[in-house]
Amino acid sequence: MKIKLFLVSALLIAYFLPSCSSKTETPNPVTPSITTITPARDSVGGTVIIDGSNFSAVIAENVVKFGSLSARVITATVNKLAVEVPAGLPNDYIITVTTNGQTATWISNFKIVLSTQLLIEGNWKYAKSVRCDTEYFALPGTMTQPWPFMPNTGTFYNMDTTYDYLKFKSNGTLYSFQGSWGIAQAGRLYRDTVQYNVSGNSIFLSFPAGINRESYSPTASSFTIEPIVYNAYQDTIAILSLKSNSMTIKRNYHYKHYGFARTSYVRKESLDSLVRY
Repeated sequence: MKIKLFLVSALLIAYFLPSCSSKTETPNPVTPSITTITPARDSVGGTVIIDGSNFSAVIAENVVKFGSLSARVITATVNKLAVEVPAGLPNDYIITVTTNGQTATWISNFKIVLSTQLLIEGNWKYAKSVRCDTEYFALPGTMTQPWPFMPNTGTFYNMDTTYDYLKFKSNGTLYSFQGSWGIAQAGRLYRDTVQYNVSGNSIFLSFPAGINRESYSPTASSFTIEPIVYNAYQDTIAILSLKSNSMTIKRNYHYKHYGFARTSYVRKESLDSLVRY
């Protein structure tokens, strides 16, 4: 009897062992997928958002490549990755995301462009402008030495997007208007179409000689219209940061945009944040 019970027990164990072991098998890893990538073009150092599914919330477990170039993952969730555009030559690149040994490939190519190319691919509007001033009046009884640049003589946020913008044209022409600095100052007068050229991180604006017929001359009792006759000159824009949808610049303005005549030295400077629209 004991032998029969032993044999039955052995048979039952042998029967159930395979089913038990199958329950503990590790499931196959789920393949990640990519639904959108924005933007579709940017320069080196820009931030690209990859939306999809089955990514890892652990940054190190996601391997993102632009072609053969490895990209740094900035933030990660199971549905979204923020990655930095790697240093690569301007070209089209295939983006892949590998998570848990499984790889997803985006259906369209990503284009790495030179940062200066981003200037002419859209219009830019001012989001914030911090104005600084310096001036020297040659009138009797006024200052005889230039002021140092004041750190902040006016800050403007979310300015009028109808008028406060820069438009870089592919033919080397810049149309610009900044209308938030007040009457008789840069705002009312600063509306120009000028030629520009880019060298490194600098944009040089070339203004031809002309007359500012809206300028004002300070007198003992009032302001009177007294046009400025000015020679050809050059303003400079320093590009501090340039991404696909945002730009930060430092800009110099000469006396033409200030609005006062009979002035030997007047200059303004601003730190501006702009966004593409």
